[in-house]
Amino acid sequence: MFHLKLLILKPSESKIEMRFTKFIVLVFVLIVMSGLEAIGQGFGVRLSPNYRVGGNVKTPSGIVMPMEDFSFQTSLHYKFENGLMLDATYIGGPTSIKYKPLKWEPWENLGEAQVRSFMMGVFYERNDNDPAVMPYGGVRLGNFAVNSLNPDFESFNKFAFSIEGGIKIPFSPHFGFFTHVNVLAPIQFGEGEIFRNRTGEYDFTASPGLILFQFNLAYGIYFQLY
Repeated sequence: MFHLKLLILKPSESKIEMRFTKFIVLVFVLIVMSGLEAIGQGFGVRLSPNYRVGGNVKTPSGIVMPMEDFSFQTSLHYKFENGLMLDATYIGGPTSIKYKPLKWEPWENLGEAQVRSFMMGVFYERNDNDPAVMPYGGVRLGNFAVNSLNPDFESFNKFAFSIEGGIKIPFSPHFGFFTHVNVLAPIQFGEGEIFRNRTGEYDFTASPGLILFQFNLAYGIYFQLY
């Protein structure tokens, strides 16, 4: 006699995050397609080097985080006549995974890595009557990844949330300077390891919630393409 068993497979946390990210991308594309003809003004791009600080996480083995370093940010946006902007941003650059067992002990370098983040969001820019300074700000959703180059540690890739605010100083209707502060944090939906150690020497288990809070300080140039 054969016994048949029904297996119910629960989607992993990474699959849930990937599906949610794809949903955000789809919503973004649909909004752009529906609004371009109605109240569109034009595309623009912001290019900037960033300096990244913060991101420490407390774990059973101690404090672990990506090392402070420079990265590069590219933002493409579509701007509407009312100041609303739909934004897609990529951030990437080198880093290292650093660790210390206790707060007052020196940092140890656990290996080189690369930071990557792709996010989409909604921004608002105030530019009434062609002012000399144009403040802007908004929120994004997407992913934040740290790709480990050390085979003893796994890469880190999570769904993430960011808030960004800054100012633009226009030199012409199509070109100018900008600076901003970006706060970025991955979201962990359940308890789990970050930078999982394959040798079992470290236990980098983190609690659910917003983790790896990072501050990106940036300045650069922007182009508005009408």
